[in-house]
Amino acid sequence: MAKYSATSHGTNLLKDMLGENEFLFPKSIYLVEDCLRVSSLGENGIVLDYFGGSGTTAHATINLNRQDDGKRKYILIEMGHHFDTVLKPRIKKAVYAEKWKETKPVSRESRLSYIIKYQRIESYEDALNNIEFTERENSLFEEQLLSYLLGNETRDSHTFLNVAELQNPFNYQLNIVKDMQTQKQSVDLPETFNYLLGISVKTRQCLYD
Repeated sequence: MAKYSATSHGTNLLKDMLGENEFLFPKSIYLVEDCLRVSSLGENGIVLDYFGGSGTTAHATINLNRQDDGKRKYILIEMGHHFDTVLKPRIKKAVYAEKWKETKPVSRESRLSYIIKYQRIESYEDALNNIEFTERENSLFEEQLLSYLLGNETRDSHTFLNVAELQNPFNYQLNIVKDMQTQKQSVDLPETFNYLLGISVKTRQCLYD
């Protein structure tokens, strides 16, 4: 069927939203919409996509909510660099307007109120890179000594949550390796604690001076 054409309603649709981009052959938006319909997804259902790709699943879910005022949610997982250049911008634009042409919105007749939340997961390598020894040894550590040092001499390392830094939780930073370079990157400690403690946030407030 024509509406399932990946070229017309996948590649060209994404080009109208973002212009030239690195993602080739995205799925037809109508194909994914119909897949969600036949899956018996309710108006308050949650869609899980382990391969977020260009964000077609999220876009289709947003479209379905527009059509019937549903409250569907989606969880996408993606590790590729195109998350920042394709997936996230596409979701933001799909929320802002339904139709796009040459990277500009055609109209905003059906507006949505939306919050988009995304997390970057700390890698094992990031945790190791943030371990700091207060006393450095020139020789190799014995197993017992290394166990002691990891439990005591490194307790103030940022990867183990430096308690002294909790006075400014929104300024907490870790050393993150990106593009072969080490960079300081802020960590959202309040959000991290919400997950660790199983706290479900119902409302958020923004206070201005």
